[in-house]
Amino acid sequence: MKRRQIEILNRILESRDPVALNELIAEFGKSERSIRYDIKTIREELAEYGICLESKSGDGYYIIATQIPECINLLNSGKLNDEQIINEDLAAKSFCLLFGKGGYETLDSLTLKVNSSKGTLNKSLKDFNSQHAGINFEFGRKGVRLSGDEYFLREKAIQYSSILFQSFTLSDDERQGVNDAVKKANEAFDVWITAKGFRDLTSYCEVSLIRKKNSGTTYDTKFLDHDETLYAAFLLKELGIESNGKELACMVRHMIHCGVVVSEDGILQQKTAEETDGLIDRIEQECRKRDVWLSKSDLSRDLKRHLNQLAKCLVYGIEPPENPMLINIKTNYREAFEIAKDAAQGWKFCGGHELSESEVSYVAIYIYQDTQHKPHESKKVLVVCATGKGLSSVFASKIADRFPDLEIVGLDSAYHALSDTKGADFIISTVPIREASIPVVVVTAMLNDLDLDLIDSYVHGGIHPKNAPLETGALNPAIDSGELKKASESIGAALLALIDTLNDLPNEFHLSTEVINALLIHLIFAIPRWCSPDEEANDMAGKQLLSYRKKYPEITALMDGFFKKTEQVLGVQISEGERVAFYVYILRGN
Repeated sequence: MKRRQIEILNRILESRDPVALNELIAEFGKSERSIRYDIKTIREELAEYGICLESKSGDGYYIIATQIPECINLLNSGKLNDEQIINEDLAAKSFCLLFGKGGYETLDSLTLKVNSSKGTLNKSLKDFNSQHAGINFEFGRKGVRLSGDEYFLREKAIQYSSILFQSFTLSDDERQGVNDAVKKANEAFDVWITAKGFRDLTSYCEVSLIRKKNSGTTYDTKFLDHDETLYAAFLLKELGIESNGKELACMVRHMIHCGVVVSEDGILQQKTAEETDGLIDRIEQECRKRDVWLSKSDLSRDLKRHLNQLAKCLVYGIEPPENPMLINIKTNYREAFEIAKDAAQGWKFCGGHELSESEVSYVAIYIYQDTQHKPHESKKVLVVCATGKGLSSVFASKIADRFPDLEIVGLDSAYHALSDTKGADFIISTVPIREASIPVVVVTAMLNDLDLDLIDSYVHGGIHPKNAPLETGALNPAIDSGELKKASESIGAALLALIDTLNDLPNEFHLSTEVINALLIHLIFAIPRWCSPDEEANDMAGKQLLSYRKKYPEITALMDGFFKKTEQVLGVQISEGERVAFYVYILRGN
């Protein structure tokens, strides 16, 4: 099979549900004729091994459950790969070995490590060289090594990361250290970064930790003149990587590529500030037309910070990301959105750039935040999110909308909240803060009804929903120590039961660490619901469980055991709707 056909087969195996023809056409960007040809080829190849690719009219293509393990083993064996895929895989494995080691490797040694003949490997490496510009396998007296632009080598390593990390592993602690280092750098330099940008930057940092030597490669020195070098130097120090010219230039280049910008350009800041003042005057006029009170100083601070970062992105040619909450903002914050849209009409900045609808929605967030009437006597609250940036303003706006008698004194990260609570009476946070000097109400980012009840209980009585006084850093003294011990043991038993169940899952349902952690967190938050059940019967959930029982008898047998044991240790009855949620994690998360 060709690579696309292998990918289509993988897609069918991973979905656990029939995959429609239209989905494959959209996902792979090919014509219906091409995808049908691929399906025909896949079906014929699998038939040679006694595996059937089934199709259901109106539903799509699937492999029956009993043949999935056999099909996965066949894929992993490489027997379905054509010569081109074999050559590409040999080049990828060789690249990763040389990238991690650095320096030369003899062709004989490399041949043994990738399990190939010398002639086949030599051909695959030369094919790689002919298909790539800027990087290549360099053949010399000492053997083979990687050469070319160091930045492009690391970008290619990110593409090959699944192969790279098989030979050069990072521990969970090292990966967490990378995440923490990036977050710390973001806090220190107050940078603008998207979720995708964060993932891209952490991926780059991980492959950089693996790259022990980079002799014989080049780099573009022009990236050393950017403002981002200070951020890059800070991050490299946190990662324990030597901050030389090559590392700095490559890091800055990748930062710009994934949209991480540091706003230090004084001339750009001054010009953007002047242009932003013009937009704020327009917003003030629109607010007056609608008899809306505006905190001009707050809006000036918020907008200048946001638009300065946007201007830097435009200067670097970085496409601003779409606002994923656009529809929500247009619907739920209509007046603020209309004010922003009318004010931005005809307004230009940074060399004639006009705000898109997505960018207008970001402006609307700040307008909504800074046009709220605040009573004279009210509790002051500091809103805390993981980073204190991005769409945390929407989260704060939800709180302000539901609790108009609260005065939101600021948005911040957990890191900064420990040192400066901004005179707040208490904190509403999406992350635990264990050493805060004032009370903390921890809620989810979704701000559901349970979260709103928790906030309401504190605001209007200083208590939790179950009449437990909220005290910073202290357990509820009303809970008897014996009861607390019993509750802890019961919850611990439920967690262990879930872990044992996940360990017993078949290999084809192997879950990632992230999914397992998500399941454990789901269980912890589900237990309070089970202890006070008020869920109505759900016919759809019952039908869904029945379908799971037919399709995945081995999984349902394991889960039935888990639910039974959990009900016994907690003394609860778990509804069908609650049970379905666990299946969703397992069947879609592996």
